[in-house]
Amino acid sequence: MKKISRSLVLLFFALGFVVPTVRSQTNAPASQGNDFLIIPEVRAGPITRHWTGADIELAFGILHCRREVRDFSQSEEGEEAGMVYTIYRIYPDTPDEIEIKLGPDGKAVRARIETKWADITNPKTGAVEWGPVRTLSRWHSKSGISLGSDVAKIEQVNGGPFEVMGWETDGGPGQVFDWKGGKIPDSFRVTFNNADLRTYGRVWGEATTSQSWTGLSNGPWIPKLDLFVSRIDIAL
Repeated sequence: MKKISRSLVLLFFALGFVVPTVRSQTNAPASQGNDFLIIPEVRAGPITRHWTGADIELAFGILHCRREVRDFSQSEEGEEAGMVYTIYRIYPDTPDEIEIKLGPDGKAVRARIETKWADITNPKTGAVEWGPVRTLSRWHSKSGISLGSDVAKIEQVNGGPFEVMGWETDGGPGQVFDWKGGKIPDSFRVTFNNADLRTYGRVWGEATTSQSWTGLSNGPWIPKLDLFVSRIDIAL
């Protein structure tokens, strides 16, 4: 009888049922340590380049992560078209959701946090549009960059302006194209967005030409866009 009871306890612990404390926002198991720090080429919380899917499930509990198999296109991920990868979504469908991509060797290679999208009312026009919602995530860099950070914050951390891709471009609208020799490494990728996508397109069209498909973050069009960080990707 004692052996059966002990086995049940171990099973519940592995599934994430038995935890000393839980946080109301994400029900994070205490074993995760509430570590929401992201450091490019080092870790995302406790997750490092050497972690496998089994490590993720053991640390967070299978109730707090969702395994998916996804086919990535070249334009979205910079991988060869048709490549299939395993993704783990930790704290799925919560503000603290983070996506971990496993490489061909079955180990973590990339972490991503991203804002949610929903039907929102454009305050300028009153029209209902599908757009990004400012998401307050607890994941953050050492310098405090997180979802919702504005352009001024990123410039402050970078130590200067940077180059951003236009909304009309393929394969990365709103992404930082070049940190211009700043302090932020290339392994820390930031994408901007705003809730009024039509304003974005119009203002960007005024600021660029057909030959110029990127713009500097300190350009005159930035204040008109009310841009915020909508996605962060880091290499592990």
